[in-house]
Amino acid sequence: MHSIAKVLLRTLVSEFYRANAGFFLVVMGLGFGFLKIPQHVDIASGLAAKPVYYLIPLLLWSLYGVKTLLFCTRIRKLAANQIIGEIVLLQPIQRKLLVVYVQTLLLLPALVYGLFMSFTAFQLGALQSAGLVLLGNGFILFTAAHFLHQVLISPSDPKATKGLTFWTQKLPKSFSWLYIHHLFNRQPIVLLASKAISVSIILGATYLYKSDENDLRLLTLGVLLSSAVNSVFSYRHFEFEASQLTIFRNLPLSLGSRFTSAFLTYLVLMSPELLVLVGNNLMQSDILFLVKISMLAPVLLLLYQSILTARKMDMEYFIRYPFFLTAILFFVILGEVDPAVLTATLIFVSALLFFKLPGFKNRGSQA
Repeated sequence: MHSIAKVLLRTLVSEFYRANAGFFLVVMGLGFGFLKIPQHVDIASGLAAKPVYYLIPLLLWSLYGVKTLLFCTRIRKLAANQIIGEIVLLQPIQRKLLVVYVQTLLLLPALVYGLFMSFTAFQLGALQSAGLVLLGNGFILFTAAHFLHQVLISPSDPKATKGLTFWTQKLPKSFSWLYIHHLFNRQPIVLLASKAISVSIILGATYLYKSDENDLRLLTLGVLLSSAVNSVFSYRHFEFEASQLTIFRNLPLSLGSRFTSAFLTYLVLMSPELLVLVGNNLMQSDILFLVKISMLAPVLLLLYQSILTARKMDMEYFIRYPFFLTAILFFVILGEVDPAVLTATLIFVSALLFFKLPGFKNRGSQA
């Protein structure tokens, strides 16, 4: 076990921090260059007073966890690292404990800051908030460890996941629905798991909205977090178009048609969350406001794809965009910016990237 542990620490943990040194420098610069320790204590104290806002750091830590899993998946597939597969020789208990240990080291920055937030809440007597942070950290750690375990024990060239073809036969076959068919047939587990998490966020935001003096910003923040959970599908959609829909680039489809089609795809993809949002808040909220915040979700996913259209990047690098954009928009929404203005701005930026930048013509080579 000792030799396998050394291999995992060297190939996964050490390489992860070395490869992402620039990312950590940026985070450290933003988090500790502009903010000092007293400011961090103030932020942690404010979150302890309003536990709903813990959703923001927990989501950011979840995205960071996804980043670690993507890195480990890529490293696992390298021919030079096939020895990692020897982990299957360990007893199941030893293997899982080792994976939890490795994942703990990978998530160490997030876990340490989470302990700081929990300790601050405990000092203030907010035991519920302290427990919520610890529970959230534990959930992220063990969920990430579960998926890392699957990555390490699986073959490096696993077969495609069994799909849900029987249930998708009656769905429309238009261009906008092709990616939806692809998700149901090739990635059903990822799709259903993401929808479960995303819908839970919407339901949580709705509950807090109804119990916190009907602060409409809570619903908008719920949509923002839900969009961040689904941001990975923007990357997968971009990959799908580049690899599976090559023939469509030779058809007389205008850029406007493709842009509209992408928006409709994300509108369909986010429809479960939007239906839950509208259905649970129709009686308490203005329908126009619900429509405005509902449009924010597909527009954000469209923006992420437009960024991919304009610039070549892999998944590890791409995940930084939802990470930082979610953090920025969090404060924008708290500033009570009209969701319609925010959505219009994001559509404008998406269109600018999609239509004006030269990356679109060559996007097939950028997957």
